[in-house]
Amino acid sequence: MTYTSSGFTNLENNFYFSSCEAREPSMTVQMGKVPISNIKSGAAPEKPFALDIRCRGMRPEKPVPLKIYFEGNSTGPGMLNLTGAGQTSVAQGVAIELKNDKGTKLPFNKPGAVSLDWQHSETDAEVYRFAGSVRYTPSGGEIKAGKADATMTYVLDYN
Repeated sequence: MTYTSSGFTNLENNFYFSSCEAREPSMTVQMGKVPISNIKSGAAPEKPFALDIRCRGMRPEKPVPLKIYFEGNSTGPGMLNLTGAGQTSVAQGVAIELKNDKGTKLPFNKPGAVSLDWQHSETDAEVYRFAGSVRYTPSGGEIKAGKADATMTYVLDYN
């Protein structure tokens, strides 16, 4: 007995690997010198910043659920402590307040991650943007002049 079969199998792959990266991997926001009276009164100027993130290897009709959160010396959402706080040359009673462009305080943990806004498609990538602002704010205690730098790292979460 002989058995002959004919047919075909259609294999469809709905999974795409995506890698995301910032166009500029490092950024410095120049805060400038701000009078103590402006910090005390909450009138320190906001300095805007933005990160453009390119994600490659994805289908344009199904964007990646891209989120961002931050890591740094923080006492809570939207507050970044100064580098070297407590040293004599570092400002006292001051922290850096961080918000996104919608006024939400920046998260310093993964559960608080915020979505990035899709901007446009490119030939080989989808482009997202995170926009925010920073400013000096009182952190408690007497405000004293000094160096007022801080560093934070952004983490992209695209599961």
